[in-house]
Amino acid sequence: MRQAKRPILNDGQSVVAVVEGHYGLYLVVTQSGVTLGPLIGSLAAIEIVDKSSVELLKPFRPSRF
Repeated sequence: MRQAKRPILNDGQSVVAVVEGHYGLYLVVTQSGVTLGPLIGSLAAIEIVDKSSVELLKPFRPSRF
C-alpha cells in the first residue's frame, strides 16, 4: 500500500494568499480540501477577480508565521 504525505503545517491551519512578487500566483495549501474546498475556492476567486482581500481569510495568511 502506497501512502502520500499530506500538506500539514505546524499549526494545522490552511494557507491562502496571493504570493507577493510573483504576478498571478495564488497559493492555497490545506489538508481539508474536501470540506473547505468549495468555500476556499469561492473566497479565493473573489480575491483573484476583484483584486481584493477577504477578511475571513486573514488568519490564514503566510504572514502568521
